[in-house]
Amino acid sequence: MKIKEYLLNYQNFKVDLNYQRPADVWSLQDKQCFIDSILSDDPIPMFFLNEKGKSLYIVDGQQRLGVIKAFHEQKIKLSEKFSSKELANKTFADLPQKVRERFLNYDLKVCIIDGNDEKIRSIFSRLQRGKPLSLGERLNALPGNIVTIMRKIAKHNFIDKSIKINHDRY
Repeated sequence: MKIKEYLLNYQNFKVDLNYQRPADVWSLQDKQCFIDSILSDDPIPMFFLNEKGKSLYIVDGQQRLGVIKAFHEQKIKLSEKFSSKELANKTFADLPQKVRERFLNYDLKVCIIDGNDEKIRSIFSRLQRGKPLSLGERLNALPGNIVTIMRKIAKHNFIDKSIKINHDRY
């Protein structure tokens, strides 16, 4: 499903508030980073939906779909922290036509799940079991030379003996 298809049919997407988090729990930076991922044509996680009649209930991806819609409605500006200087502080309407088209044609990976309420809740619960990255793991994922420099510093005798760094999770 392309983003433009979602936006044309968003009224058919529903959220089961019995088990979903409230909408809009992401920080502004989370939202800006997510939109930049789409504009950069980077992969994003799959969306899990449950079809009931003409409605598609969002099992996993509510925050992401909400951010896509909010950006399209000019409610989110891009940030220089994640986007290029040319795109910083721009809303969807401010973007060059080519960039808007790339956003609208971005392919959202979707999985339609069949099942009763118990099965859907079980799948939702399993999808939410991901373990957040530790600070060390997040730092380890940073681009550039910083990772090798941090590892070298961490192995220094003074640091290793005085701080007792756990090397299992960076």
